[in-house]
Amino acid sequence: MHYARWTDQEEKYVADNYGKIPIVEISRILGRTVETIKQRAYIIDAVTRHMTHTSWTLEQDQYVKANYGKLTTREMGDSIGKTVTAIRDRAYKFGVETYHAKHTHWTPVYDRYLKSHYGSVPSKRLAFSLGKTVAAINAHAFRLGLTKKRNK
Repeated sequence: MHYARWTDQEEKYVADNYGKIPIVEISRILGRTVETIKQRAYIIDAVTRHMTHTSWTLEQDQYVKANYGKLTTREMGDSIGKTVTAIRDRAYKFGVETYHAKHTHWTPVYDRYLKSHYGSVPSKRLAFSLGKTVAAINAHAFRLGLTKKRNK
């Protein structure tokens, strides 16, 4: 992986492919981390551009049913080109999301992610990755007994 400035060609590749192919593939092709790809996509507005209102495919429905609770809603949305809210709404429709409230929904997957990254990754970045607010990240970390010191 490299830490060079983004080229116009790299930004165009992200803009053209974000939400169409898995982020891990974009990461591999560009030689940048998945987190860096997500950040750049957000900066160049590729995140909202690819997530326009579209119908759900059978494959996307099956993906939500198979992965809800195993992956974060952000990871799922990035993978199939849907927003965090769209993923939650779809999961609720299928009955795999039992309580539809962003502010109280913390799955074991989210807890593990927070435990492994809180203190080493800025709360703002964690909030973006998990589809939560910074306040929600910090409040839940407090409930889990996490501190800004490195947690392992």
